[in-house]
Amino acid sequence: MTCLVTSMVREKGIHTGDSKKDVIRAYGENYYERKDTGATIIGYFDKTHKLNIEFSLDDNSKVGGILVQKINN
Repeated sequence: MTCLVTSMVREKGIHTGDSKKDVIRAYGENYYERKDTGATIIGYFDKTHKLNIEFSLDDNSKVGGILVQKINN
């Protein structure tokens, strides 16, 4: 699973320190946004690969972390 996740994130070119605008440019406008423990989270559902990808943003709207979860249906 790690190889798939790593390649998917690398394919889009998003890394920690990138801006929210960079994420939206790479993944598109169809995202959800939520707050979690004071951080802004934007996320995307990848129905093809059954994954949920979330980007944690700091106070300057920069990516501080990337979380990828497999969706089990």
